[in-house]
Amino acid sequence: MGMELDVYCYTTAMNACANDGNWKTALALMEEMAERGISPNEFTYSVAITACGNGGQWSKALELLDKMRSMNMKINTITYNSAISALAKAARTESKQQRRFDYHPTTPPESGNSDPGTLWRHALEIINNMEREGVKRDVFTYSSAINTCGAAGRWEEAVDLIRAMKEEDGGRDTRPNKVTYTSAIVACGNSGQWDAAFDLFNEMKREGLRPDLVAYNALIAAGMNGNKPDEVFDLWIELCQPNKENISPDIVTLTEVIATLDRASGKSNREKISYSPKLSSEA
Repeated sequence: MGMELDVYCYTTAMNACANDGNWKTALALMEEMAERGISPNEFTYSVAITACGNGGQWSKALELLDKMRSMNMKINTITYNSAISALAKAARTESKQQRRFDYHPTTPPESGNSDPGTLWRHALEIINNMEREGVKRDVFTYSSAINTCGAAGRWEEAVDLIRAMKEEDGGRDTRPNKVTYTSAIVACGNSGQWDAAFDLFNEMKREGLRPDLVAYNALIAAGMNGNKPDEVFDLWIELCQPNKENISPDIVTLTEVIATLDRASGKSNREKISYSPKLSSEA
């Protein structure tokens, strides 16, 4: 006699599919549950939404969220975070494809079901829905929304989310951390907004958060996109100095610094490449 399948068995199998990004099988299992008269619970839906997100199917993830709402099912923080994470992943994918197209205009970007201009609006809508429904928002919620906004070039919305985090009465659960600040800096940098990125970088340090190499590289990228050769060179010198965190530049740092100085007009900027021992030895 075989084991009787229940909601726990199906949800566990769907979770395995979610981890592999196998969204089709996960949804097929959900349909099989309905055929067998087994009602999915909130966790089942959350797993299905995660599976869709990992498989790049953000629209299906939102459809599942809407279905939960139509059935008056309770949507918790984990489920909402699964949906907003699906948006963030889709936004990053579309942004990478667009950057590849910018470098190789003859090769059109792969067609997908994502529009960064739509994704960030959905992310903010989820943030607002959570507030209306009294669902707790945490750092992951905000970080995913900031990533989604950043990929669409919506740097002002990303900065506004940092402010909302600081104003929300959630204690450590909503206090911006190093990852959140860095995501917002990236959002500003993608739009060439050096001043906003630099302000966030300094704000992070004032909050007692020590920037790591990822944060430095994000700020340098903002300087590169914002045509700030002097500021970028100062950051390079700062990174080359001994520091308590043992942070040292990597190939990403080097590439962006050289690109920034190379783009800048004027003999003094070109001479900086030979002025710095690290730059001159690596260039």
